[in-house]
Order: sequence, then C-alpha cells, then structure tokens
Amino acid sequence: MSTHNEDEARLNRRMCEVAERIIVVTDSTKFNRSSLHKIIDTQRIDMIIVDEGIPTESLEGLRKSGIDVRLVKRQNVA
Repeated sequence: MSTHNEDEARLNRRMCEVAERIIVVTDSTKFNRSSLHKIIDTQRIDMIIVDEGIPTESLEGLRKSGIDVRLVKRQNVA
C-alpha cells in the first residue's frame, strides 16, 4: 500500500502502528499502480473492501495471502 504524498504516508503508517486491525477501503483503479511512498506491506492488511472491478490476478493474490477481501458493487456517482 502506497501513496504519492509523503505526509499522508507518514500519518497512515503511524495509524497502522497503533491499529488492532488494518482495513483498507479502496477502488479497483488503484491496483497494479505504484507510488513513491510506501505505507505498509500488503501482508499486514486484515481486510480490503473494493469494488468488483479489481483485476482477477490481484483478487486471487490477496486472498491467497490470507487477506479478507470484500467486493462491493460499483456505482456511478453524478
């Protein structure tokens, strides 16, 4: 998990350090992209909530690594 913003990465790392569980809410467009500032290793994530557009290989990889992946329907917001 990463971001382009260094301050955001620092804040998110700190939150992850004190969290009992790490739950990520994101959309499928964020997969197979890279950013400059790493937040945490994927292995530390307990659950990911993402829309159904997630690439199949990403979904399978996350589930194989033991992450609870919850798929939600994508809605167009006007």
